[in-house]
Amino acid sequence: MIPIVQNAASFNQNGDLFVLAYRTNYSSSANVALGTAQVLYQAPQIMIGQIDNATLTNATGGVIATTWVNIDDNTDSTCLAVKNKFRDDTNVFSDCVVNQYLATGDENTSVQNCLASTPILDKGIHDFAVSPINGHYYAYDSMTYDDKDVLIDVNPTTKVASCTEIPDVGNTTGVITSVMFSKLNKLVVTFANQSTGSWIDVGTGSLTSLPSPISASAFGDGSSLPFAGVTKRGTVVDLIFQNGFEPVIDLIFMNGFEGSIPPLCSDF
Repeated sequence: MIPIVQNAASFNQNGDLFVLAYRTNYSSSANVALGTAQVLYQAPQIMIGQIDNATLTNATGGVIATTWVNIDDNTDSTCLAVKNKFRDDTNVFSDCVVNQYLATGDENTSVQNCLASTPILDKGIHDFAVSPINGHYYAYDSMTYDDKDVLIDVNPTTKVASCTEIPDVGNTTGVITSVMFSKLNKLVVTFANQSTGSWIDVGTGSLTSLPSPISASAFGDGSSLPFAGVTKRGTVVDLIFQNGFEPVIDLIFMNGFEGSIPPLCSDF
């Protein structure tokens, strides 16, 4: 299984698009006589897909050629630990859904109940960004652990991920919805409340709060365009992914491609 994280995307300075996916697998079993079943997932592997600017610009619909690479997220012990925690939480959720479905036969209610009662919601990587300085892929996992965050740094040459743990007692950082680089090469994150944000020191992982409140907006993706100096504006009838990913009121590429542009803030 290779599910794409639909709101995790980034552009580099050449206008190439990068997208995030998880490669995983699962095993399933059932005992009809006992009325039991189980679906267990393996630890996910990060994958990065790249669509070059020319391919993206000339696309006219249909399948767009994407180059996928597997990221080594096993060598670094910190990366391995956080993805194993994500796997364990996923399987708690999976067991809950399967058991409730066996009891009720209602798959939709089973999923909703288990989203509310298990520790899977908001876990994992929500977005990532490509550095305009070194080309590395950076992401920030703020929810998988209750007492710490994890900064993920992927070297595009070696395809190896390295992870840094940052203490977060009480899980106070919050749900991150968007990650991007500022004009001054600071890794900026915005949060689900749509009014607060921070910038991250990619060397230490420390967070510095941005002046609050920031302009409220549906920060669906953070396409890392502030440094690129290139925009491609569309109309309401010409929205990228309009029918596949987002409603008109929740634009994925809010600041780079389409929709109303929020007020400009000072450079940081």
